[in-house]
This record gives sequence, structure tokens and C-alpha cells, in this order.
Amino acid sequence: MDKIEFNNLKILQQIEYINSQTKKGNSLEYSCKEIGIGKGTLRDRFSKLGYFYSKRIRKYLKNTELPHTVDKPKIQSNTSVSEVVATSEIQGNTGVSKKTKSLNKIMALSDRFDDIQNMLSWFELHKNDLTTIAESDTVTLDTDKFTGGTKITTVRLYKNIQENFKIFCRLYPQFKAMDIMDQALLEYMEKYN
Repeated sequence: MDKIEFNNLKILQQIEYINSQTKKGNSLEYSCKEIGIGKGTLRDRFSKLGYFYSKRIRKYLKNTELPHTVDKPKIQSNTSVSEVVATSEIQGNTGVSKKTKSLNKIMALSDRFDDIQNMLSWFELHKNDLTTIAESDTVTLDTDKFTGGTKITTVRLYKNIQENFKIFCRLYPQFKAMDIMDQALLEYMEKYN
């Protein structure tokens, strides 16, 4: 299958096709090269529908289809995290260093639990304010004032300003960088003239 045929499939059909290829023994990377599409493109496209690639079972899964085959240690409710780490190390389980690192991260999070709770509470109180701000700060251009043709010119900018301007332009791909710059200059002149 080539890229055009693949792109003409519905997203769920694309996921089924990739899963069938990995089931046949092809790697995800090989399947992508064969089609002519990047792994990142697939990841972004499929994640929009809530799918992710599980390396362990070599398959795209819906977030609700997480495999439940991981052995969970039996822990009594009064057992501390450090005791679980010590027990795992004594038993000589494989992957102990990974478990230890994960448990250390969990312990670090548990130390900051109150801060995280406060942050989530603050967010719940203010999330409507944040969306209102985002909605009210839409970029509009007064293109009626852009008259007389265009003129090519060179402007020297500080590096950080130029980099931030490029990022800003990527946030609004519906506008040309020239039009954004024209609007900014126009507003500045109207404000201070």
C-alpha cells in the first residue's frame, strides 16, 4: 500500500492496517517506511482519536483498552512505599531498578501531594477565567488599511524578538507574517502618534 491509498482510508481503517502489519511481524518503523509516512505523523493522527502505540504488544490501542496483564505486587494497606522497594529488591525481581526509579518518582509526588491538590483546586476555580481570556485575545487584522502595494525592506531585529515572532506566526497560520507585522506597526503608530 502506498501513501495515497493509506491516506484515503478512514483513521480507524489505518489503525487496523498498521496493527495487521505489526501482527504479521513487521515493525512499526518498517510499516511506516513501506507506506512512506512518518511514525510521528501516525502517532499524532491516531492520538487525536485516543489511540497510542503499545511497544510491549506492538499494537495501537484505544486508551480504554490498556492491557491488564501486568503483575501487581500484593501490598497491604499499611505498607509504605520504601518497604515495597526493599521487598522487591530482596526477592530479586527482574526490572527492580526500573521499579525503584518509578517508586522513587511516586514518593516524590506523594511528598508534594498537598501542593498538587492546591494547584488542581486553583485550576478548577479559575479554568473559566482562563478560557475567557483565551477567547477574548483573538488576533484580528484591519486589512482595509493595508493599501498601496507591498515594498521589500530589511529590518534588523534582536534574536529573541525574531524567534518569538516566528513562534507567534506559527500560532496563527491563517495570517501572513507580513500582515501580522503590518498590523503591529500600524497599532504602534496609532497609539503613539
